[in-house]
Amino acid sequence: MKSTLITITFLFLSIHLTAQVSKSIIGKWVPVKTDFYSDSELENTVKQNSNKSCVSYIEFLKEGIIMTKDFNSDCEEIKADPGIFNKIGEDWYKISVDELKDQKVQIEVDGNQMKMHISTGETSKAVALLKRYSAITDTKAKKEKEDEIMYKDGVKHGLAKYYHANGQLSSIGSYYWGRKINEWKFYNKNGVLIKIGNYANDKATGVWKYYDENGLLTSAGNFENGIPEGEWRSYYANNEIEMIGSFLNGKKEGKWNEYFDNGALKSTGYYQNNEKIGVWKFYDKYGGLIRNEKH
Repeated sequence: MKSTLITITFLFLSIHLTAQVSKSIIGKWVPVKTDFYSDSELENTVKQNSNKSCVSYIEFLKEGIIMTKDFNSDCEEIKADPGIFNKIGEDWYKISVDELKDQKVQIEVDGNQMKMHISTGETSKAVALLKRYSAITDTKAKKEKEDEIMYKDGVKHGLAKYYHANGQLSSIGSYYWGRKINEWKFYNKNGVLIKIGNYANDKATGVWKYYDENGLLTSAGNFENGIPEGEWRSYYANNEIEMIGSFLNGKKEGKWNEYFDNGALKSTGYYQNNEKIGVWKFYDKYGGLIRNEKH
């Protein structure tokens, strides 16, 4: 817990200190990660994951004041007292924020990136990486609504909502420690449901249904461990069955029937290991046999 607090503090503080280095530094910065070193060897890295719909940041004020804007997983703002910084040498600052009092920190700024070096012991240090707020948000500027993803310990965990560039919901479902679980729904840019099904351990499972751009059912079938298994059906726009057959280990197996949109049988035959076998029969719309094909 203490290392996490220090991490966040380092990330936030580093930005404010640099405000006096260059006027281009004044503004908002987003904490990205902190590397912890001991005897010059990297021991641990802590990444800071911001909810995409409410990005935490630090703002440098030329008056030497440090302001932080942080949020919890529900995008509720976490109140924080302002801090202060003073330049004490070339790229060196003394800062006072949260638990750090008069801490000496070295700052390196390179374009949209900032690194803050802070001693944590005689042979240990932390290096915090921050990026300019505009550099992060500009990459998503074309989206009318940002994705909403819950995280736990830096991993996707809980409800997730993804959006199209026009702001329409693209997909919604849940993660469990970074893996998709339970029901997921997928939509087109017009808000029409185009796919629905369940995941288990990040792999499709159970019955999945697919729809066209107008929301009409086009196909439905079963998955096991991410591959088609068992019966599958496809449909015409009038809801008549177009084709029906089965899969085994992701390959067509057994009897497959194809139909006309009036419900009449169009063709019938058998698959084995995804290859047609035996005699296949083909009919016209009125039930008349057209031909036989031997495989």
